[in-house]
Amino acid sequence: MFASIKWDIKKPTNVIGASWLCNLEAYRRLFPPTCLATARVGWNDFLYLTLWGQFLNRLGRVKSNLVVQFQECLDRQKSLDDIEKCFPFQVFQLEQSIDEFYQFYGV
Repeated sequence: MFASIKWDIKKPTNVIGASWLCNLEAYRRLFPPTCLATARVGWNDFLYLTLWGQFLNRLGRVKSNLVVQFQECLDRQKSLDDIEKCFPFQVFQLEQSIDEFYQFYGV
């Protein structure tokens, strides 16, 4: 993918991402350490899969244990502002120069 991008895009650009998957070591191995160093807890946009995907397994089926945990946590919250506390994983936002990815992947 990065070889194709390097061929097609000549101007400097950044790679930007946001995902709860950044909590998983297997996913983190896909990123250069310099990019991971930029990881910051992002906003939890409740409308998008960025946050809700953590409740699905690799086959797209619901992880019942996480749903029960989430619902129990929701029942304990006093306001809508505290809903973020109920998600098992936070969303992390990352941004780094694409050159770091070229170097990391040997492109």
